[in-house]
Amino acid sequence: MNYPINILRLSPNNPLVRRWYIFLLLLVTTILLRKFSPYWVGITIGESMTPELKPNQIFVMDRTCYRDRLPARNDVVVFRCKGDVYVKRVLALPGDALWIHCYNGDPACRQVIDLNMLDKYRRYIKLGSEEKLQHIVVPKDSLFVVGDSISMSKDSRHFGPISARQLIGKVCYPAISLPSKDVGTFYGCVRYGASK
Repeated sequence: MNYPINILRLSPNNPLVRRWYIFLLLLVTTILLRKFSPYWVGITIGESMTPELKPNQIFVMDRTCYRDRLPARNDVVVFRCKGDVYVKRVLALPGDALWIHCYNGDPACRQVIDLNMLDKYRRYIKLGSEEKLQHIVVPKDSLFVVGDSISMSKDSRHFGPISARQLIGKVCYPAISLPSKDVGTFYGCVRYGASK
């Protein structure tokens, strides 16, 4: 009988078949690690977290870190907000009070003022008609997050405190920077970013 595929050529001794076995084994291993591993790899986009995380820097994120607790102040977290994924630093925890200095109602010109510095700030800065101080108390199970490069960051000053349910994980190890700005998704590496 004449078969269309020669069964002898599909034997494990054939080098081409061995390469396909190795490729499939690596593919399945990558998928399983991606699905069940507590650690994910991401790439930052934008400059809002410099100098801690540079643009196109690869980082490792722990997805299980905040399952049973809230982040600590100064933790670098990954979260979803309004369809985008952000990487920011936790500035204030539930119950903390903040003052934000708004210039001309422009969110890009907002400055966070420490409560301990508020009296000194009021003495040295006279508020004009287009300026105001906005008081914020972080709600229960929420966080106030900002970028390290505050002038280039879209953060809680713009979209308000985030809920703890929006957290994806904690950045636990910033790794290497990639040379190109046009880096795409590669080898299961999810592109998380501090956009805008």
